[in-house]
Amino acid sequence: MLNIPYAGLFHINPSFAKKALINNINRNVDQAKIDFLVNQIKTNKWDETRKNPIVFDNLDNLLDGQHRLRAIIKAKKGVVVNVIFGMPKCIWDYLCEIWNKNEK
Repeated sequence: MLNIPYAGLFHINPSFAKKALINNINRNVDQAKIDFLVNQIKTNKWDETRKNPIVFDNLDNLLDGQHRLRAIIKAKKGVVVNVIFGMPKCIWDYLCEIWNKNEK
């Protein structure tokens, strides 16, 4: 069986968000960022289609999106989110390296 990444818009609820954070290999948490996102969710200003996707690798580790998932939990409200499942970690690491170079 092939492990092929797939992506799309998914409704993510607080229960799923909690489970997704179990295998979190992201950076440190920025509480101000979470609070901003909670406000976006609670005031119906959330537009996930304009943000980078939440990304999981092919072992179900969370590679990107912990602040959005934590905001969903704190807001106690599900939202529609762009998600990629099955991203090979080596490709993700390569993309991050390129993005970090472009930010300098």
